[in-house]
Amino acid sequence: MPNTQPFRAQLVSGSQQAAFEVWADLCRLGRLPARGDFSPRRLGSAVAHVGLIDILPERAFRFRLAGTRLRDVYGRDPTGCLLADLAPGSGGDTWRRVLDLVARDGRPRCGAGPAPAPSASQVVVFWLRLPLSSDGARIDGVLTVDEPVLLAEAPAS
Repeated sequence: MPNTQPFRAQLVSGSQQAAFEVWADLCRLGRLPARGDFSPRRLGSAVAHVGLIDILPERAFRFRLAGTRLRDVYGRDPTGCLLADLAPGSGGDTWRRVLDLVARDGRPRCGAGPAPAPSASQVVVFWLRLPLSSDGARIDGVLTVDEPVLLAEAPAS
């Protein structure tokens, strides 16, 4: 695995850092981890911010599983929902582009941006997208971490 220190330095939230450490540790086995490699116990309190997304044909993205805090990001429980239905419009386009990049090149991505839920206009989301592979090669899932923070409480960049 390449040096992950520069990427780690970009992770702002404790949930991002915890999930990335577990993912990076699993990558040391010489392959990308599968969703079944993750246990809620290993993720600790970050599990409330974690989602598992299946990559469907035609690059559609569906939430297989969603932590309880993802309701604050999407305005409802996203479990079983397509991302296109949860985050329509230009805000959702950004989220879909990031997932598409992760699906194409198998590299993690992180950042911050507005929550897609209209009711969360005063919320910024610190997000992380980690590729998953059931066969160790083809990207067929993404582990997400979305930590919503009120704008007044967000750390300075």
